[in-house]
Amino acid sequence: MSRIKHPELAEIKKLASIARNLDSPDMQIMYSAGGSLVEQGIARSLLPKAMSLLTAEDPFIRKLVFRLAGQNAFGTYIDALFDELKEINPAEREQVLHAIEERFSIYGAPYSKEEQALWISVLDKLGNEHQPTVVGIMSYFGKHGLNWIRKLIKNRIADIKPGSLPNIKSYPENDQIKIIKLLTVQAAKDRIDLLPFLSEIVDSSTVRLLAPFLSSSDWKNRALVAEAIGRVGITSSSGLVMEIIADTDWQVKRRFLEHLNIKESRFSAVFKILSYILTDSRIAIRNFAERILLTLGAVECDGTHLEDQRKRIEKKYRSHLLRAASKNEDIDSKWLGVSIEKMDPIPVMNEDEDSEFEGVSLSDIESTQEKETPSTDAGAKLDLMAALLSAKKEVESTDVSVDSVISEITSTDSYDDSMSIADQLILLLKQVSTESGKDVQLSELKNRALEQGFSESDFKDIITQLEKEGTIYRSSKGTISYVDIDF
Repeated sequence: MSRIKHPELAEIKKLASIARNLDSPDMQIMYSAGGSLVEQGIARSLLPKAMSLLTAEDPFIRKLVFRLAGQNAFGTYIDALFDELKEINPAEREQVLHAIEERFSIYGAPYSKEEQALWISVLDKLGNEHQPTVVGIMSYFGKHGLNWIRKLIKNRIADIKPGSLPNIKSYPENDQIKIIKLLTVQAAKDRIDLLPFLSEIVDSSTVRLLAPFLSSSDWKNRALVAEAIGRVGITSSSGLVMEIIADTDWQVKRRFLEHLNIKESRFSAVFKILSYILTDSRIAIRNFAERILLTLGAVECDGTHLEDQRKRIEKKYRSHLLRAASKNEDIDSKWLGVSIEKMDPIPVMNEDEDSEFEGVSLSDIESTQEKETPSTDAGAKLDLMAALLSAKKEVESTDVSVDSVISEITSTDSYDDSMSIADQLILLLKQVSTESGKDVQLSELKNRALEQGFSESDFKDIITQLEKEGTIYRSSKGTISYVDIDF
C-alpha cells in the first residue's frame, strides 16, 4: 500500500518507528526519536509507550515522556501520571503542569464531567507549592473550577499564596468578579496581607470591590485602595472616590492624586473632585491638585476634547494654573499664553568671569540709611510712577516732564492719588466692564487707557504683570476680564 492511498497507515508506521527507536541502545537514535516524539504534539497512540518510560533512567528521555503524558493523558492514565509526578522534583513537576496548562489553553478542558472531576481531584492533591499554576489550570474547568477556588477561599484562606492572585485574571470576567468579591471580604477579615496583590489585579469593573479595606484603621491599607482607584481612572465623583477625599489622613489623598489616570477618567468627575481638593488645608495636597489641573490642559480625558477642557479650567482656575505652571515645568503650559520663566534653585557662578559683587562692611550698611538705591523691580517701578503722578498734581501751575518714566496722565475724580498705576488700570477695567460686560476687548481697554494718559509701553507691562499674578484673564478671543477669586 502506498502512502498516497493510505496516509493513516503511513503515520502509524512512523509512530511505531519512534516507539522502537526510544528503546534503542544507540543514544543518538534514542535522542532523535525523542525529538520526533515532541514534534508529534497530540499523539495518544504513543501514550502507552510514554507511560512505560516515565521511570526511564535517562533524564532527557524521562523529561520528554512526562511532557507527552501531560499533553495526552486521559481516563485511567491521569491517576498513573500524577502518581509518578510525586516521585520527581518540584521543578520538573512544575514543568509538566505547564505542559498540561498549555494543552488546556489550546484544546480546552475535557467535556466529560467525570473526567473534569478526576482532573480537579488530582490537581487539588498537589499541595500549595504548585498553587499558582493550579489556580490557572482550574480556570478551564468552567463552574467546576469556579467552585474549587471558592471553596479554597472560604475554607482555606490561610493557605492562599499571593502568587496565585494574578492567575485569577485567567477566569471569565463574570467569574473574576465573583472570586474577587469573595476574596476581598474574606481577606479584609483574615488576610489583610493580600491587599497589595489584590490591588494590582483589579480593573475599572472590579476596583469597587476593594471597599471593605477602606474600613481599615491603618492608613497604609486605605492608601493602597486609593492608589488602585486612581490607577484605573474615575468615572464618578461619588462613592469610593468621595470616601478617599474625605479621609482623615492626608496621605491617602496624596496617594490617590499621585496615581490618578487622567486618560481613563471622565473630565466631569476629575473637575468636580478638584473643586474640593483645591481648598484642602494642606499645601502639599493643594500642590498635587494644581498639578492635575495643569495636566488637564495637556492630556485628554476619556470622551472629552482637549480644547473644551482648557476652556473650562482656564475660566475658573486661571490663577491656580499660572501658579502650577511655574512649579511643574515637565507639563506643557504654553497654551496658557504666558511665558513662565524657569529659575534655577541655586545660582551658578562663572569663575572665569570677573565677579560683579564686592565685600560689604559695617560702614557700607550704615551708609544705606543716607543713600537710596534705585530698584529695578517691576513692582517698585510702578510705585515710583504713582509717586511721580502725585507730585505732578501738586504743582498745577508748572508743566512737569518726567523723562520716559511716565506719560502725561490727566486725573479723574474716580482715581485716588495714593493708587499705584496698576491699581488705576484695574479700576479702569472695572469701569469699562460695567459699561460693556465682563469680557472687555483688549483694544477697547487700551484706547481708554491711552485717553487717560497711559503710554503704550506702560499699558503692555502692566497687563503682562497682572496676567502673571492671575488678577486678570486674557482669552484666546482677545478679551480681558477681571478675575474674582472667592476664598
